Amino acid sequence: MAQPKKVNYLNNKDILKEIHKSKMTYCYVADEKYADFDVILEDVKKINRNSIKVARENRAAQIQSAGYQAAMALHDPKDYKNKPKQKEFAIDPKSIDQEDLVFRVMDMDHIPEQPGRKKNPRNESETKAKVNFPPFKHYAYIGGELKEVARSHWQGSLSNGEFSVDHGRITNKLGTMFLKLVER
Repeated sequence: MAQPKKVNYLNNKDILKEIHKSKMTYCYVADEKYADFDVILEDVKKINRNSIKVARENRAAQIQSAGYQAAMALHDPKDYKNKPKQKEFAIDPKSIDQEDLVFRVMDMDHIPEQPGRKKNPRNESETKAKVNFPPFKHYAYIGGELKEVARSHWQGSLSNGEFSVDHGRITNKLGTMFLKLVER
């Protein structure tokens, strides 16, 4: 009897991961370690003790999940007794250094004005140039000082770069995911 063909189903987690990778191709990033964020905020002024605590908890959960997934990939599914446990990979959020955290701030300051784009603009985004996803900046503590480490819709460096909405691309994997969604 022939084995049934394995069906690869899409899930939101994988789709969101690929969307994030695609968004980052439209961005300036100072270093790859700043590409992934730990918490999303509406204003730089909201980076405080509470948001740092939440970011540490989120980073600890990400590290725990990655460790567990790696262990499960190496685990023999027939060996039930020695199956890895999530709690074995737990990380104390307080052990994560503040300099390892990345804060995504939803910000439109770097998007150029485009008067007349909308006849009656209702909010700030309708007075700015049209973008393909909500603009943001990433901030991180470097040497105890909060600095911008990534900027969406930006080509080149922060000092001599420029606004751009067409220099990035979607990943091939995201393209195949779109095709699977359409076929289903």
